[in-house]
Amino acid sequence: MAYVHYKLLSNGIYIIEGATNLDTALSKCKDGEGLFIFTPLKIRGAEGSPVRLLMMCETK
Repeated sequence: MAYVHYKLLSNGIYIIEGATNLDTALSKCKDGEGLFIFTPLKIRGAEGSPVRLLMMCETK
């Protein structure tokens, strides 16, 4: 594991990589704000997991 990943994870900061089109999703929300929910799979012994990304917002 990279040093930066180790420092972030050991301080309770999760790393989300490869999420795309978030700006497009937020453009549909009032004031450009939304709540993103990431739901990872629990994989024993894994260092990472695919996630399902959900977003909630008030529409414009």
